Amino acid sequence: MTRPFRGAPGAGGELAGGPLQRARLALMSNQPAVAEDICRRRLEKRPDEAPTRLMLAQALIQMQRPREGIAETRRVLDQQPNNVDALMLLSSALMGTNQINPPKEALATAQRAVQLQPKMGRPHVQLAEVLLMQRQFDQAREEADEAVRLEPKLAAAHMIKGMALMNTKDYEGAAQSFQSAIRQDRTMAPAHFGLAQALSELRRPDEALESVNKAQQLNQNLPAGQVTQLRAQIYRKQRKYNLAYNEYVAAGRGGRFARISAAISFALSFFGRAAPFVLLAVLLVVLFGVSRIPVAGGVLLDIIVVVLLGFGIWQVTKQYGGAPPPLLLRDPRVLAATVGGVVVSLALVFGLFAYLGHHPHQPDYWFTTLSFGLAAALALIVAALALSFTPRSTNT
Repeated sequence: MTRPFRGAPGAGGELAGGPLQRARLALMSNQPAVAEDICRRRLEKRPDEAPTRLMLAQALIQMQRPREGIAETRRVLDQQPNNVDALMLLSSALMGTNQINPPKEALATAQRAVQLQPKMGRPHVQLAEVLLMQRQFDQAREEADEAVRLEPKLAAAHMIKGMALMNTKDYEGAAQSFQSAIRQDRTMAPAHFGLAQALSELRRPDEALESVNKAQQLNQNLPAGQVTQLRAQIYRKQRKYNLAYNEYVAAGRGGRFARISAAISFALSFFGRAAPFVLLAVLLVVLFGVSRIPVAGGVLLDIIVVVLLGFGIWQVTKQYGGAPPPLLLRDPRVLAATVGGVVVSLALVFGLFAYLGHHPHQPDYWFTTLSFGLAAALALIVAALALSFTPRSTNT
């Protein structure tokens, strides 16, 4: 999810009173639509006012409209290439467009901000965050240490140091850093959440539970899945298995299969980070068992594979594309790429099997081949969406 850069006092830095101050307060109060309205009305009269445009960009990003926010930030940088706040906001926004593999430009803009303001802590905080997402943990820790050295009272500097230490499994150091961040800003929900994670790893479940509850109290918009996982993990360490299971039930969306899904999640939670591999192994065993069913086994296997792939693609595109696939397909570029992907993938699959000498007149073979063709088409849909939502498309 796209978010403004850490530690920023507001888009454009310290601002004077009047409309800009009201817009800034609206952002701080999680009312980005109000801030957008104020900024747009002001820009109608003062289109070249960089702080206003930068605040508009931050409002758009906060409303999950990253492409528009990035475009506005670039307009500021076209006028002021050395605007450090704009560089940091652009870096953060670019990271939000792809959390799995952030664009290289996110790193370059953060590094540029550090070069321009090497004695400020916030640019080092932003650079440390980019490095963390790129799994360069040692470099991230160095930047976090520098941010703390430069601005010991900057809560975000201690926060990012705690995150860096968590990734290097220095849980004691991470807990101390998160506590330092909280001392500087008691309302920083992510610091309370990070502290809960560190305390859980240190096997201090009572304190960890208190911290995660505090984090959720301060920010109801914390990712529900992460909160559930952490609270359930804490309950397990307290041997309160019923409460841990209930966390998964409460996190579900109801329905007749809610408790079954919660039971599966609860069982997998005992495997920690190995849970995805355990789930994959179980799934493979189940699929193998289904394939051995006489007559209907092959058809059932095909249906299960296509359904699982379709569900996975739906979730990925919804999270990283900002909307479910049907909405994204309204974009002519995405629709054209998807149709082309379907045609090409089916042609490749059918052509390959024909070349290998198989006999497509067998009904079960036709269904199996079509299933693999659909799977390939779905994979190409993801590729098309990824290309459509690269930062390069934000220059328009």
